[in-house]
Amino acid sequence: MPFNTPVIEKKLGMLLPFVVLASQSPARKQLLEERGCVVVVKPSGSDETHDKTNPSAIVATLAMRKLDAYLESVSRPTIPVIGADTLIEYQGTIIGKASSREEARNQLEQFSHTIHTVHTGYALCIPEVRASGYRIFHGVDSAQVRFTKMGRHMIESYLDTDEWKGAAGSYRIQGAGSAYIEQIIGDYTTVVGLPIDAIFDILQKLAPKHV
Repeated sequence: MPFNTPVIEKKLGMLLPFVVLASQSPARKQLLEERGCVVVVKPSGSDETHDKTNPSAIVATLAMRKLDAYLESVSRPTIPVIGADTLIEYQGTIIGKASSREEARNQLEQFSHTIHTVHTGYALCIPEVRASGYRIFHGVDSAQVRFTKMGRHMIESYLDTDEWKGAAGSYRIQGAGSAYIEQIIGDYTTVVGLPIDAIFDILQKLAPKHV
């Protein structure tokens, strides 16, 4: 039985009415907009090469690199900025974006009736209201995803949607891919690509008590 997508709450938009997203991910933009944020997309174009092997370290490094690249392009940020990066870990192996339908098929066959982990790193810049500087908060959130058993026909039908293109692990949980997910252990938005709960917690601690 497919899992139920969580109900969207608008609380984030109260704390983060405007934000620069240093990422070209439509999924991240949608997550923020659905929760009441006005989003300005400014992809950083930062270098994504690295020499790390730990998944959490990789996404933390790349998220911060995206944020740093944006901050270097402006004299001073005037609204909050978010950088983020996501990857999948399956049985100790890092799974990236498939370069072909055949590779996508192999990835989905691996995930069938198993559990994998999605790691998302985030870096949040908050301008100081009464100063010329800013504060940076960063971290990594992880969630486990349990796939249903997928037969060859199910896999081919999903591949026909083309959702696998440009998606780590060859699926998009916010699209047709949700039909093949049995359970998520953790934050659904972490799997989509931006850990909204973690970001909300940071903003809530910074907000005036009446907010």
